[in-house]
Amino acid sequence: MIAVLSLMGTAFATPGMVTNARTGLDYSSVSAAIAAASSGDVLRVDGVYDEHVVVDRNIVLDGHLAATSEITWEGAGNAILELNPGVSLGVVAVDLTSASRRAVGGLLGGNDVTLQALTISTVAASGNGGGLLLVDPTSVTITGVTFDHTAADAGGAVYVSNSSSFPMTITDTVFDHTDAGSGDGGALRLAYADLACVRCSFLGAAATNGGAIADSAGSAMTVVDSAFEGGSAVATGGAISLSSSSQLTVVRGSFCSNSATSGGAIGGAPSTVTVTASTFTNNSASFGSAISATGGSWTLANDDFLGHPGSAVLGQNLGTTLTLVNDLVADTLGTGVQGISSATITVRYSDFFGNSTDYSNVTANVGIYNEGPLLRYWVNDGDCSNDDLMPRWDSPLLDAGDPSPAFNDPDGSRSDIGAFGGPDADPAAHADNDNDGFTVVQDCGDDHASAHPGAPERCNLVDDDCDGVVDNDPINVDTFYQDCDGDGQGDIATATEGCFEPVGAPCAWVSYLRDGEDAWSDCDDDNELVFFGAQETCDPGDQNCDGDDDLGAYNAATFYVDADGDTWGDTPVRSCNVSPPPGSVTRDGDCNDNQSLIHPNAADPCGDGIDSDCNGADGDDATIRPWFPDTDGDGFGDPYALPQPDCSVTGPAGYTSLTLATDCDDTLDTVYPGAPEVCNLVDDDCDGTIDDVGGERTWYEDGDGDGYGDQRFPFVDDCAPEERWTEQGGDCDDLDADIHPGATETCNDVDDDCDGALDAEDGAVDAVTAWPDIDHDGFGGCPDGVPGCDPDPLCPDELDEDWADNDQDCNDGIAAINPAQEEIPNDDIDQDCDGIAQQDKVVEEDPGGCHCDSSDSPRGALALVGLLPLLVLRRRRG
Repeated sequence: MIAVLSLMGTAFATPGMVTNARTGLDYSSVSAAIAAASSGDVLRVDGVYDEHVVVDRNIVLDGHLAATSEITWEGAGNAILELNPGVSLGVVAVDLTSASRRAVGGLLGGNDVTLQALTISTVAASGNGGGLLLVDPTSVTITGVTFDHTAADAGGAVYVSNSSSFPMTITDTVFDHTDAGSGDGGALRLAYADLACVRCSFLGAAATNGGAIADSAGSAMTVVDSAFEGGSAVATGGAISLSSSSQLTVVRGSFCSNSATSGGAIGGAPSTVTVTASTFTNNSASFGSAISATGGSWTLANDDFLGHPGSAVLGQNLGTTLTLVNDLVADTLGTGVQGISSATITVRYSDFFGNSTDYSNVTANVGIYNEGPLLRYWVNDGDCSNDDLMPRWDSPLLDAGDPSPAFNDPDGSRSDIGAFGGPDADPAAHADNDNDGFTVVQDCGDDHASAHPGAPERCNLVDDDCDGVVDNDPINVDTFYQDCDGDGQGDIATATEGCFEPVGAPCAWVSYLRDGEDAWSDCDDDNELVFFGAQETCDPGDQNCDGDDDLGAYNAATFYVDADGDTWGDTPVRSCNVSPPPGSVTRDGDCNDNQSLIHPNAADPCGDGIDSDCNGADGDDATIRPWFPDTDGDGFGDPYALPQPDCSVTGPAGYTSLTLATDCDDTLDTVYPGAPEVCNLVDDDCDGTIDDVGGERTWYEDGDGDGYGDQRFPFVDDCAPEERWTEQGGDCDDLDADIHPGATETCNDVDDDCDGALDAEDGAVDAVTAWPDIDHDGFGGCPDGVPGCDPDPLCPDELDEDWADNDQDCNDGIAAINPAQEEIPNDDIDQDCDGIAQQDKVVEEDPGGCHCDSSDSPRGALALVGLLPLLVLRRRRG
């Protein structure tokens, strides 16, 4: 079979041409393009062509990039596209139209045919296959095709005849009023086809047998998620007719308003039939309105049979076995399930309701119910479009099916009875999309997490509790009040409960939930100036609806209760009267309204502990003084504290006079005016300046904490900015605490004491005294007559062959003369520098330090020989 190629991005000729996608060449007709093509080429069809096309090689006709792509033909020939034997054909988006010729014909076999995304509107003038006729094909694939009113003697849309099995796949395809006339298979007439029909729609198909599909011999058919509506057959199978060797599996099928003499939806005596998760509504037949099983083995599991005029399921004839599990059979005018002529019928875990007779001549095992199914919407009116056969959340069908795990629903729960339960049910019906703990089939609204069986009902136009009534007895019911004067408050006498504001009233409404507890507090709903919370006045009437005409009036006069009769009051009272009410006066200020001798302007002698004149303290205004607390006891009071009045001269303990209330921090006894200022980030002397200790000083940051700072970045102020600053500068490495002025100099190539010199030259404690070693014998010294020859201090790592840490060499010009040598007798030379040239001769020691006698030996000359290297060495070190 040739694969269909994508031609996006390919350059093609102008419309009205057939272009070879491989060569890029254009042709004016489809036949011409095929004649020039190689096997496997893709031909781009652009435009409308009226021609009879003989396909003699493997090609693909692709029109999906064109605005219009169509081939028509009414002349001679058995088909618009006529296939030679063994040819493979692909047609993509090229519509095929004819009133007298079928679309595609292959009569001699061996053809692979692929049809995709096109419309076929053809009628065979005679013979079979109104759209497609194939004899002994190799394979057939049909995807996204519409067969529009195609017709033939048999196989109104497709007729295939084979002597052996072959694969046939039909997906997302519509068969719209296809007609086989007096033949079989209004849409499909098959023989030995291994058919997989997925998401197929058969609408108004008609034939003698098999209004939609007729199998004449040995086909194994699987039909999934497909619909059969309005099909009709004169004899058997308004939707599907089966032969004695047929095998049929239907999953999630929909059979509505199909009709026949036998088997309004499915009929025949096949080998095996399995129908699951399918619905049968309003089908009709003289024998078996939905199903007529006249032979073979039938299994009907989790199916709905609703609204049939006669027996919905009929099993007849010896050898016929029919098993129903988890099925709903309802509203049947005849017998729901009927067995005749020795057929064996078994029913388990099924619900029968509203039938004239539920079942007869069947073995009814466990789990038989007679309860109303409570479907979401079912009206026995013959119209399938308005039905919703999913069980309601409170349906008795839920979890009532066969408890065996093999029958479990997709969510793993016990199977439900009917088409929405069992393992083949649509998984989407058992999903919990809103995560409220209830699946779609259990929930009345799976798009609202707050709506599910048992949920609290709320005012939201949603059936939250799934009782079938919206907003009944909600938990958030509101109360509304008419507000006729528009002041935002209503009359409690107009209270109306409900979810939403009433309509049709002459006034506006306010509500408890929206407007609060004052919504019903208006005591005069005809006056917009009168409402709860309004400003009360002394005018007639209760303006603020508090039940009192004048209480709280803003323009009332204020008087004061005078209980002791001293003409001074304390407790204010307001009155709309011009004169004070009895027992009240016009002036206040009495601090003890139970003592007539205590009031403003009364005499207040100091020292009796009584505030007689109500000035806040013992004593009158002439003697009372303010005293300020001295909390820290430093002799200075807090000027910001509340003073305590007192008429004594010294004041209360712990307080100071006004003149001494100058403390700037009364919590620290070290802080007061005149206190010594120290560097502590505190204004100790209360002069308004922190740390003004006097005299600017220079500070250096001491990064390594050795007491010396980096002198390059001084800071000049009275106090150091932080603790790590010091007045000692001169640190030449402020990251090493061992390096600073005064540190011990050592041999380490570092200026430890920051004096500009380092190591031995700066007197390092671990330096050694070194003498020139001219002859490199390990012993040093200074020969006589060498000016400036002195020992040098050196670090141990500077000692090399030119220096020795001793001055024991008596002739530093000859390596064979040093204290480590053995004396050679009788040569007048002091080889071991012991002061004696021969063993038998004593010489005077040379006070110059080389212990040689130049008069008796050549040492002096030898020493002069070594003078030149010494001078060279001195120049090197200098």
